[in-house]
Amino acid sequence: MFYEEITQLKEQSIDLIVSDLDGTLVKNIPLFYFKKGFFKHPFKNLTFLTTAFYQLLRFSYEQSCTFIDFKVNLFKTYVEHYSSLYEILDFVKNNKDKIILKDAQEFLNNFTNAKKILVTCDFKELAYLFKDDFQLDEIYADLLDKREVTEKIMLKNYRSALVLGDSKKDLELALALQKEGIEPILFLRTKRKLEDYVNHNLKHFYSFEEFKS
Repeated sequence: MFYEEITQLKEQSIDLIVSDLDGTLVKNIPLFYFKKGFFKHPFKNLTFLTTAFYQLLRFSYEQSCTFIDFKVNLFKTYVEHYSSLYEILDFVKNNKDKIILKDAQEFLNNFTNAKKILVTCDFKELAYLFKDDFQLDEIYADLLDKREVTEKIMLKNYRSALVLGDSKKDLELALALQKEGIEPILFLRTKRKLEDYVNHNLKHFYSFEEFKS
């Protein structure tokens, strides 16, 4: 049944693809960078791990934000106090082939006529590094709530959209588009994520793994 639907999907006139970046189109950049650069600055990174541990304890105790907010805040802490954005951007430029997820690139290539918009919590400078690799038309970065772009998307009168992501924030964006009259088709990165969000009312809701299988 899934292959019948995906074939129909390709044959439909898909107006729009809205995608997350980190963990969806590319590997988890903060983790990838940290693992590769740990031995370059061991003392600095060990100090950061102590900071991260205490932030994690506070997050677990207070639950004042979502886990993805916690990760974004932790990455920004790392950039501001233990590394530099310039150093991370330089690292990403030199390791693009290892960071880009090829299945995501192949997925996007199936929809050549759709407008492609990137909506991410990551730094704007980081997001723009991948503009040409994924042939992105627009980029909205530094967002903690992705639903902020809903109004801008609705101004363009799209009828149907694919939403690619790896977190509840991407589900929330898909639901916001559906509420405004766009029929979204959501792909999350793993089946585990699908099981996390079973209480939803999206008509089309898939695991990225289903597309690859």
